Formats: sequence, structure tokens, C-alpha cells
Amino acid sequence: MAEDITLKVVTETKGLQEKINSSSLSKEDKSVLSAKLSEALNLLSKGANASARDLSIAGGNIRKIIDELVKASAGAKGVSKGLIEAQKSLEEATKARDALRKEYSNITKTKINNEGKLRTSEANRLATAANVTNNRGEAIKSYQALVNAADKGNVAAKQALENITRTFESYQTRLNELNTTAIPNADQAVKIAAEQVAKVEQDSPETSASVQMQEFGNELQNLIDKLKQIQSEAPDNDSGGNKHNDVGVDPGDDLKKLGQNTTQASSSLGKAFKQSSI
Repeated sequence: MAEDITLKVVTETKGLQEKINSSSLSKEDKSVLSAKLSEALNLLSKGANASARDLSIAGGNIRKIIDELVKASAGAKGVSKGLIEAQKSLEEATKARDALRKEYSNITKTKINNEGKLRTSEANRLATAANVTNNRGEAIKSYQALVNAADKGNVAAKQALENITRTFESYQTRLNELNTTAIPNADQAVKIAAEQVAKVEQDSPETSASVQMQEFGNELQNLIDKLKQIQSEAPDNDSGGNKHNDVGVDPGDDLKKLGQNTTQASSSLGKAFKQSSI
């Protein structure tokens, strides 16, 4: 699916060069837009290897080209104020939606794994950042070492584990917010903004050329948005494969086990004391 969309985007984006050449823009402006078009095509041509940043740059270049061609198509009358405002609202809504999608992707790829556990790499980072030392005075640089230290009665290690648990819970809460409300609401905002652009365009038939150009730009932008979404939802292709095999950890569960171990240890000591007394 991504390959088909990429092919369509590249094919239609190439068609912009003819539109630039035939526009009423100055030679200098045409040269600037042609350079932006060339950059966008180079980035889009990466296909599945295109990063989110590549797609954002390509999308921004295409939007700039479309905006300039829309102005040129509108002629002396220019683009109506209503259309400019509607386009700006659509652009802002799209940026806000993309930022939320990027945040969601970052959490799922670097903080929480597919099983809903804290990624080991993130757990190790948090454990190291806690700046806790073991009973030998050595810096603790892994999550498991932190758990082991806490299990041996290291108060600072236990506090750090409690903090990591709270951080993990905050990741879970935010991920749920993004998935259930924030992103769906942002998608709806983009849809409403796009519908408003279409409405303003329909209400201004005298600018039919600019309207057609804007519709062409919107179609390209929608295709790039689909590529961004597919890219953000794709599994993280870590070169070492570590992220795919990351079984993750559950700080809350480890904290509970720590309490159980402490209780069991105290109980064993109590029994031993009674036996020695007898």
C-alpha cells in the first residue's frame, strides 16, 4: 500500500514542474520553486526508507509551491481573505495532528513495547539517570542492577524504582490519551478545516483556476499524510533487532515483588530467631 501511494505522490508531484513552467510567476520565482520541487522529489523517491522528517520537508515544499501557484492562478484579484484564512487553519490543524502522531510514535518506539511494558532500554536510561550507587559505592547503570540493590535494602534504589514506576504510569496515561482522544480529535479538526477550505472554494467560482490548483495541492497533502501515518505505525527497524526482542519490564510489578521479598525475608529471620531462642 505504501509503495502504491508513494508512486502516486511522486508521479503527481512531478506534474508540478509543468504547472510551474506555465505559471505567470517570474523567472526567479520559478527557479526557487523548481529547486523546492527537486528536493521534495528526491526525498519522496526514498520510498519506504523516507523518514518522518523527509516526508515533512517534502510536504512543506509542496505546500509552498501550491500556495505560490494558487496566488499566481488567482491573478490580479488575488486569493480571497476567506480562502487564505481557511488554508491557514488547515495547515495549523495538520501540524498539530502530525505533532501528536509523532509523540505517539516516539512513546511506542522508545518507551513502551507492544506488550505494554516499559522498554528495557528506557528502564536502563531511567535507572542510570537516578544516580544511585550500590553498597560498594559504584554507580548503578542498569534497571536490573537497581532492582537488585533495592531488594538488598538500598533505600535510594527503592525510591528510584518508585519514581520509575510513576514515570512508566505517566507514559501509559499519555499513550491512552493520545490513542483515545487527542489524535482522534486532531483528525476531526483536520477534516473540519479541509471541509471549510472546500466550502470557501465552492463559494468563489470566479477563482476556478486557483481552486483547482488548491484541490490538487490538498490531494497531494492527503497522500503525504497517509504516508506519514503508515510510516509512524510501521515497526521500528532497529539495526540490531534489540527493540523487536525487547520483552520489557514492569516496574510496578517489580516493586510489588520487592515488598513481598522483604516480607518473606523478615518472616524467615523471625523464624530463625525463634528457633535459635528455643
